[in-house]
Amino acid sequence: MAKMKGNPGDGLRGSLGGLSYYKMRGVEETIVREPGGASKEKVEKDPNLHMIRRNNAEFSGRSTAGKWIRKVIQAQLPMADYNISGPLASLLKVVQKLDSLGDKGKRTIPLSANPLVIKGFSLNKKNLFDSVVRSPVDYAISRETGSARVQVPALTPAINLFTPDHYAMFRLVIAWGVVPDFYPDGRKDQTYNISPGTVPEMTFYDKIRYYPSHQAYDNIPTEEFRSDWYPVSKGAPAMDRELTLRVFPPDTDFTLVLSIGICYGIMEAADYVRQAPYVGSAKILAVG
Repeated sequence: MAKMKGNPGDGLRGSLGGLSYYKMRGVEETIVREPGGASKEKVEKDPNLHMIRRNNAEFSGRSTAGKWIRKVIQAQLPMADYNISGPLASLLKVVQKLDSLGDKGKRTIPLSANPLVIKGFSLNKKNLFDSVVRSPVDYAISRETGSARVQVPALTPAINLFTPDHYAMFRLVIAWGVVPDFYPDGRKDQTYNISPGTVPEMTFYDKIRYYPSHQAYDNIPTEEFRSDWYPVSKGAPAMDRELTLRVFPPDTDFTLVLSIGICYGIMEAADYVRQAPYVGSAKILAVG
């Protein structure tokens, strides 16, 4: 059932005349698409659709890896102004193609083999972090010690700090975490030679799940730092902050991810600032 709000087509939601109408974050217009493709049951059982099953299995793996990245940069997600899931999955597809040994359908996602693919990834389309903070942010990271040091210069309005209007306060948020490589069933030594279209393949690809090489990755928390709130009109002093992992990864199949963002606050009381949702600027600063 479709529901309309405002002008015709402007606030339409649901299905109408065989078309689906919906809104997408970061897009002002209403999205319209025509449902298509084979049914889920047909994809799962038709021997001729084995490549779709393989593509779906790998897409599921990239989605899992992307979800992990979003978990590591969770502190900056409220600063995103669009849905970053799709763009992250596209970058991870480049990483997945690095697995030249695995058959399509069970290729690994070895981010540690090419971590630079996500360096500089922006959570914004409108106000990029580098357009708001116009001085270099220095950093140093170490895989050996699991530590990251971030040095932000003093921020002065109209000199190296250019914030959007309407917000009285701002603060910086830094996150430091671990993203593991992902393997089908969590096994690096997984081997398979299954002929296309066979019954075993249909059963097999329906059950593929991607996991890190070790369950211990689930217990590694992301380290976060939030600065004090500062008046936009006055800026902020220089900051020098070091973050260190409290739990070290169990093997070398991981990528360290350092992210930084600037968010804005609304004064709701003399001693209370509420963070404004879905505004700000953030990016993945470094990987290692």
